[in-house]
Amino acid sequence: FFVGVIHHLSSGLFVWSHGCEESGNHRWNTVLKMWRRLSVSWFSAIGFRTSLSLPGEKAPALEPTMRVMILSQYYKPEPIPKPSELAEFLVEKGHTAFVVTGFPNYPSGVLYPGFKLSLVRREAVDGIPAVRTFEFPYHGMNSLGRVLNYLSFMITAPLGSFLLPKCDVMYVWHPPLTIGVAAWLITRFRGIPFVYDVQDIWPESIVLSGMIRNRLAIRVLSVLERFIYSRADHIFVVTRGARDNLIEKGVNPNKLSVMPHWIDETKSALTDDRSEEHTSEL
Repeated sequence: FFVGVIHHLSSGLFVWSHGCEESGNHRWNTVLKMWRRLSVSWFSAIGFRTSLSLPGEKAPALEPTMRVMILSQYYKPEPIPKPSELAEFLVEKGHTAFVVTGFPNYPSGVLYPGFKLSLVRREAVDGIPAVRTFEFPYHGMNSLGRVLNYLSFMITAPLGSFLLPKCDVMYVWHPPLTIGVAAWLITRFRGIPFVYDVQDIWPESIVLSGMIRNRLAIRVLSVLERFIYSRADHIFVVTRGARDNLIEKGVNPNKLSVMPHWIDETKSALTDDRSEEHTSEL
């Protein structure tokens, strides 16, 4: 079930890399060609049909594996599975993954047992190198607390990235919106292109939640949102509706890919004698 995420990531970057070649922009060609060739070879090896090769182009030989930085304010042991599942899958397929994240306090806003706040903490999470950087622990409805939580990680995460080797590409899990600023700073100072995985549309989602009502703050967030979208090398969204939302905000459609959430069907399968009854009811 993880094949979908790698296929979307590969196809999106493939389209962009071909556009770079057509336009003469060679800035990211080395990284993107490597991604494309790795993807073609890997999908061919597992028998998964893909259209990642250009017309008349033969599938290239496998090149050295990728280094992928995963930037997410939330990571294991917090109940946000996607970043860690992606990291583990990449490692399983022979790539190298590194993680920049915060100190676990979601969803309660209370630091998890066994963790003590510090500027930085280096560890291995299920064998994957991770750097945890300082954030103000909070996840309530107080606007000031949320701002301190988001801004603290936005500032420390780019600094923590320097403790990891330079990577070929960076996967960024959003929300919060400020994670995009951290990603842009890492790209700016380390030259790592980033793929932005948008789970919630900001500022709409936090306005609807009632967390923010100030019109000036909403306008500032809207400007910041468009800035981040313009700086991302590629953007994932979960639904077609989210894709339409971003297009209305001026995002190039060629920069967008719809990538629904995956699910491990084996963990949700019914095994008792009533499975057919439940299926018919659904």
